Amino acid sequence: MNRFCRHTMVVSGLALAAGLLVFAGEASAQSTTGGRRTVEKLEPPVPGQAKTDGIVFPMLLGIVLAGATVAVNLIPSKRGHQD
Repeated sequence: MNRFCRHTMVVSGLALAAGLLVFAGEASAQSTTGGRRTVEKLEPPVPGQAKTDGIVFPMLLGIVLAGATVAVNLIPSKRGHQD
């Protein structure tokens, strides 16, 4: 099979796949109500009551983790002069 024929097959296959994707999307978006259109009024979601969580515990946890990270990095390593 020569090179031109292979490229033609690849391009035609890609065009076919793209066409199927485009037309399948249009077909799946069509209404199944038999041509009658029913209009539904869409309402935005209503947010619930805001939950007031405490902020002290997460702040303390962050401070403890940051302190532990600094403390671990301050531990001297046991490396000799030959490293």
